[in-house]
Amino acid sequence: MPFAERQAIYAAARTYIADNSVADMQSSLVFDWKRGDWIRFTVIPETVETDNGLLFMRNVAGQWQVENFGTAFPEMYEAFP
Repeated sequence: MPFAERQAIYAAARTYIADNSVADMQSSLVFDWKRGDWIRFTVIPETVETDNGLLFMRNVAGQWQVENFGTAFPEMYEAFP
């Protein structure tokens, strides 16, 4: 994956997390895998009280977009173990 594309994916993921999670939560993104049109990140919060989350992105018409974000997505785990 080209560096510029990876940077754009990280930026989109970080923006989504900032807009859709606890406002003061700091977190790290760990790139887990890319399979075809799907990417998964593990979101590791820096606060002890919060569990790790997963962020799934999908490439639609050449643009990466967030499909799911949270701590548990059984249907996504089954599709993408």
